Amino acid sequence: MAADSQNSKVNWQKISVHAVTSDNLVSSPDFFEKAAAVASSKKAAINLRAHRLGGRRLFEIALKLRKITTAAGTPLVVAGRVDVAIAAGADAVQLGAHTVPLEAAAELCGKHGKKFGYSCHSVQEVVAAWKAGASYVYLGTVFSSASKPGVAPCGVDLLAKTCESVDIPVVAIGGIDPTNAGRVAGAGASGLAAISAIWNASDPREAVMELAAFFRE
Repeated sequence: MAADSQNSKVNWQKISVHAVTSDNLVSSPDFFEKAAAVASSKKAAINLRAHRLGGRRLFEIALKLRKITTAAGTPLVVAGRVDVAIAAGADAVQLGAHTVPLEAAAELCGKHGKKFGYSCHSVQEVVAAWKAGASYVYLGTVFSSASKPGVAPCGVDLLAKTCESVDIPVVAIGGIDPTNAGRVAGAGASGLAAISAIWNASDPREAVMELAAFFRE
């Protein structure tokens, strides 16, 4: 995924996997051990998403992750909280319809030299994010996902149409694992975002490497 970072050691070109966290995950005793394994792959960004946590706790976790990702030369993304991303020195912010309005977020991120991604569910949303200055977008839910019960999947056809419509990386999200990652790559996605396929694996680093193998650097 082609994007610069405030951290010159981060090579976004090598990043094709976004390892997205959850509230339960970041509270588990082995979370930072798993995060270090993910970062060591040098193929994955860690997306700190924990919407139920307060800002102070999220900041504390982000600082620990920042040390891990900096040592590995991989990106740290903070979801939903521009303030935490700025304060912790994250590489990017992941935003969406329920966060700061797109235009305001773009202005704020620009002032602080932060890249931002935007979570989308339609071609129209992706185009709007692109025009507002997003460095990349998430598109989903591509396949049925346990983290989004009851949400109808958009499928790879919409993914392919979206990838043809914008000139920024499109990262597919939703129910993606090694059995369907090839379909996502074949639709033109620059990468994928996943939770369980990575964090629930016996070896998170190997899980990242397996998923990343579907994409070209």
